[in-house]
Amino acid sequence: MNIKDRLREIDRLHTRVAVANHPTSHAVTSPVTTDLFSSLFGTSVADQDNSPGGSAASEPGDIQALCSEGCLVIEHRTPLTTSFADFTLNDLCNLSTESIVIAGKDERLSTINLRNTLFIDTETTGLAGGAGTVAFLVGVGYLTETAFIVRQYFMRDFHEETALLNRLAHQVDSASGLVSFNGRAFDVPLLNSRYIIHRRRAIFDGLPHFDVLFAARRMWRDSMNSCALGELERNILGIERHEDVPGELVPQIYFDYLHSGKIDGLRGVFLHNRHDIISTAALLVRLCRMVNDPLVDTTSRERRQLATLFRKVRRHDRSAMLFEELLCREQSAQSIETFVELAICYRRLQRHDDICRLWQIAIERLNFHPLPYIELAKHYEHRLNDVGSAIDLTERALRALRMRVELNSHADIGRYLVDLEKRWQRLQRKK
Repeated sequence: MNIKDRLREIDRLHTRVAVANHPTSHAVTSPVTTDLFSSLFGTSVADQDNSPGGSAASEPGDIQALCSEGCLVIEHRTPLTTSFADFTLNDLCNLSTESIVIAGKDERLSTINLRNTLFIDTETTGLAGGAGTVAFLVGVGYLTETAFIVRQYFMRDFHEETALLNRLAHQVDSASGLVSFNGRAFDVPLLNSRYIIHRRRAIFDGLPHFDVLFAARRMWRDSMNSCALGELERNILGIERHEDVPGELVPQIYFDYLHSGKIDGLRGVFLHNRHDIISTAALLVRLCRMVNDPLVDTTSRERRQLATLFRKVRRHDRSAMLFEELLCREQSAQSIETFVELAICYRRLQRHDDICRLWQIAIERLNFHPLPYIELAKHYEHRLNDVGSAIDLTERALRALRMRVELNSHADIGRYLVDLEKRWQRLQRKK
């Protein structure tokens, strides 16, 4: 038996256990769920075309059920003029491809068109993943000319999973990319595994994927205890959710609904899912704004992370500009690491005179650190062919090391001492 057959067998066993544990599943038979949408949101179901562009017209901000056959499909339309934190949904339309590529640190994102990109989030029967975990609610957000639409696919019982996957695949087929929060590690692998178990192709394979969690960690992990979505909402977006369903309670709320028909908390699950998608979109806007205008509404820590990000994606001119700004204006940036980062940018830009000037400044600002002397010695030896000046700088570096010893700063003595002694001996032979 190969791995796919084993996964299918595990899925069949999981379904049998679920039915055995919930023999009176009210998701199909109970009158309270005959019109679940009406029970949750106070509006009757009106079956509509479920294609991405085929939903019926509705007033901005409306929530409606598009379909109840096979699985429940709910659509929430929010006008692009709606404000969340300090941005409007319309700001999504104005994000440049370059800012998305840089913020996502992935050149493959250059093919993403946000007008045809899906923001995706799932609610599942378990948070650990695995073959027995099922996404019972899949939320997909996307832009139209006038609204940001969140379409939610919900299975009222396990037998509706096939219909949910079919409808979701129909929408994903026309997408140019994905945006998620931790979807690369959780949501997408989970959904792909469900398609494989159902003998379908993994529909997300090959789609460019911007995972906001990875970008957020690059930017804020050094300044925050956690990069969980709720923490980012509070500390970065200034959004505080009230009466939100905690994510860890979502599976139990769903199983209570299956077992007894209780819908207490289920409406909150739908809203929780929608809020996650909106917050993911808001963080994408925030990240891209920072990339476009790194000196506007950013902290010194954020500017440093942006400068490092620019260097890693080979935007060395922008990286150099930010590191120069940090060295000029931020006392906290007066560290050997900042000088090294800026020197790397100058080297990539072939600005060798600026490298020389930079290390001379470092000698003045960094008391008794040997690295600026070493780098200047390299410059005089290899670029200016001035062995005498290189020897002088090497000797000054050795004196700086001795001073650091006297000041009880031993952290980096060993590696510099070996380098300097070898350099001094080699330079003496070149005299």
